[in-house]
Amino acid sequence: MPNKTPVDRIDDMLRVIFQELKAMGGQARGKDLLAAAEPKLNLTDYERESTRSGATRWSTHIRFYTVDCVKAGYLLKSEGHWTLTPKGEKAIKLPPDKPIGTAQRRYRAWKKARDEDHDAIDNTTEC
Repeated sequence: MPNKTPVDRIDDMLRVIFQELKAMGGQARGKDLLAAAEPKLNLTDYERESTRSGATRWSTHIRFYTVDCVKAGYLLKSEGHWTLTPKGEKAIKLPPDKPIGTAQRRYRAWKKARDEDHDAIDNTTEC
């Protein structure tokens, strides 16, 4: 495997994370969830490597891509707890590449709307 984790692999990992979260009752501390899911991920040596921060590469990827999943409505994250939403449960059943692809599109739409709101505020002047 090249020294990059492809999006379809991220999709596979997230599917396992969502399934594990569902098995844990739909809510868990992020660190507990990742620890429970790790043995089920069939990680490569590259994915197990530590990053400069000391975290494993795979867990860094998962934490990064869960931002998209939150914006897509698949997960709620608050104070270290992750909660699987009904949309997240449906995402488990989507065809390969659909959960992360949909999440990325929804994240980009959210970011674009946020940026446009900020631009509108920045361009408004009050007398």
